[in-house]
Amino acid sequence: MFEPPAYIPVTAARSDLFRSPLVKSGASACGTGRLYVARATSSLRSSGHRARVRPLHCSSGLRMLLRGFPNPGAFNSDGKRRIIEELVQFPTEFEFKVVGLRQGDFTDDVVGLVAGALQRAENLDVRNTTSRDDRVRITKVRDRGKYRSLTIVAFCETGAQVYSVYEALERDPRVLFKF
Repeated sequence: MFEPPAYIPVTAARSDLFRSPLVKSGASACGTGRLYVARATSSLRSSGHRARVRPLHCSSGLRMLLRGFPNPGAFNSDGKRRIIEELVQFPTEFEFKVVGLRQGDFTDDVVGLVAGALQRAENLDVRNTTSRDDRVRITKVRDRGKYRSLTIVAFCETGAQVYSVYEALERDPRVLFKF
C-alpha cells in the first residue's frame, strides 16, 4: 500500500507539476507560484480521505514545510534565517511583483533597480537583451488610478540576488508593496 510522507510541499502554479492522491485538483486554482502545504495525518492516510491544503503563510505551515529540508534551522552569515535556497532551485527566472505610486518614470526606475541589484551594467538596455544571463523583462503592467503594478521576471543565480532586489526596491519611496 502507498504510504505518503506526512508533509508534502505543493506548487499551486500548475497542477501537472505534482499529482498526488492527497491533493485536491482544486488546489491549483489558488494562485500562481504560491507554496501550499498538504498535511496528511495518519487518520487521513488510513481512511483514504484527501488531505487539507493550507497556504504556506499559516504559522504552523512554515514549520511543517521546514521539517523535510536538510538544514531547517540554519542562519545566513548576516544572522537572518532565509530558506529560499531550500525552496527554489537556482539559477532560475524569478518573478517579482511591485506595486507603487505612478510618479515620474516609475516603470523604468524599477527595472533599473532590479538590474542594478542583480549587478548588471546601468547603461545596458536590460529589457531587450537576448542573453539569458542578462534578461530582466516586464511581463505585466497594470494601472489603477494613482497606482501601478508591475510583474518583472529576472534571471537570478542565487538566493542572495533575490534578497538584494527586495532590499533595492525597499529604498525607493514610491514602492508600496513588493512580493
